Amino acid sequence: MLKRNIKVAGFLTLVALLLTGCSGNNSGSEATPAPSQSSSSSQSEQQSSQSVTSTSSSSESQSSQSEKQNQASSSSLKEIDKQIYNLILQDMKNRHIAQSNYTIDDYIYQPSAGSNEITTYQVLENHQSANMKAIGADPNTAPVVGKYQMRANGHLYYYDPIENQNIDTGYVAG
Repeated sequence: MLKRNIKVAGFLTLVALLLTGCSGNNSGSEATPAPSQSSSSSQSEQQSSQSVTSTSSSSESQSSQSEKQNQASSSSLKEIDKQIYNLILQDMKNRHIAQSNYTIDDYIYQPSAGSNEITTYQVLENHQSANMKAIGADPNTAPVVGKYQMRANGHLYYYDPIENQNIDTGYVAG
């Protein structure tokens, strides 16, 4: 929309220049507009200016509305994502952290590509955490320690590599 407004403003400026007799070359043969032409070009410039102003204000209000809609959908997506993150953390605590010396800071949560029905999330070791550095973990790697799927039905599944299947964690986003 902004590009269109810029093009319209440029076109209107060009029309105004042509109406006033300014062609852009300085060869000394510039036409001097007659008094009637001068007033009509002045009116046309004013109309152009008003048109650009009204177009830009309407595009600003449209932009403002679309930004508000994006913020609303973004905040609801963040809320859903936060809920899924909390479910994954809970399962990680039960499945991995309770049986180890690791903390929740030793893991990174990373959403991956998904479809309309399934979104995949990976949990990686965070070798940048203080605990991982203390035990000598390679800071250049981040192995995957868990894979989760959020299905359209709201159920969170854990991929068990040993069983080679997705197991319903019992957690439901809702």
